[in-house]
Amino acid sequence: MNDDETPVLYIKVGCSLCMEGRRGGVFANCAYCNHERKTYIEASLGEIAKYVADLDNQSREMFVTLLYRESPDLNDNE
Repeated sequence: MNDDETPVLYIKVGCSLCMEGRRGGVFANCAYCNHERKTYIEASLGEIAKYVADLDNQSREMFVTLLYRESPDLNDNE
């Protein structure tokens, strides 16, 4: 990863173009979502914080451990 690149996380949400399949016509075969009528969007910092806050204690501890794990793949400090 370059210094000017920022890591990005994505979340899967209902498609806003075909309205999760409720919209007919040309959106019957929506090109923007998958068979579940879901699409991926960039997660905001608020969504990430909400997700972490909703985790149970064991999952949250595992998340924090992975977040701060010493690994050349995870930490570009040099």
